[in-house]
Amino acid sequence: KLYRPGHLVAVHHAKREVVIAVRGTLEMHDVLVDLVCASAPLTSVHDVKEGGSEIIVEGFAHSGFLKSAQYLASVLHAEVVEALRANPGYGLVITGHSLGAGVATLLTLLWAR
Repeated sequence: KLYRPGHLVAVHHAKREVVIAVRGTLEMHDVLVDLVCASAPLTSVHDVKEGGSEIIVEGFAHSGFLKSAQYLASVLHAEVVEALRANPGYGLVITGHSLGAGVATLLTLLWAR
């Protein structure tokens, strides 16, 4: 369960959104993730210039949150892509509380590309 935060993927038809909600600290394994706070390198895309070249941002992130975000990125990608394909014109909302907010933010940065 370590680095596998509670989460939900839902389709909100009234708002035309696919929503990923990541739960905050609740169980002991979540506390352990909170405590794995060494910094880890993170690379993301800040923007895309005219012509398609990417503006890359490099920095550091809380390693426990980053490992959790990387896990969610790998296990949710296909499900989220399918939900967006099945609902043309829907946006993607990634949100969370506490631990979940940090993981949601990093998941957004990982998927920026």
